[in-house]
Amino acid sequence: MSKTFQLSPDQYAIRDCLLDKATNLILGSSIEEQILESLGNERQAFIPISFPYMEKVMLTFRPLIGFNDVLTLVEDAMNSLKRLGSQY
Repeated sequence: MSKTFQLSPDQYAIRDCLLDKATNLILGSSIEEQILESLGNERQAFIPISFPYMEKVMLTFRPLIGFNDVLTLVEDAMNSLKRLGSQY
């Protein structure tokens, strides 16, 4: 199983990466979520962790550093995978 990390402000580069690779979990913003929807990728877990995110009210930035914050991220990942019917 190949593990890659894509960090790019270029929407075309993100789209190409999602087309080329089998991805199970996406961390991003509404931009990445819209790209996933346009590709018809319904079997990928998505977790909103950055701005802009249009589907959820985010009044402050949620840091992901520290014990409690990492637990929140793990909870989000588990819930996102659970919605897809994963056995994680």
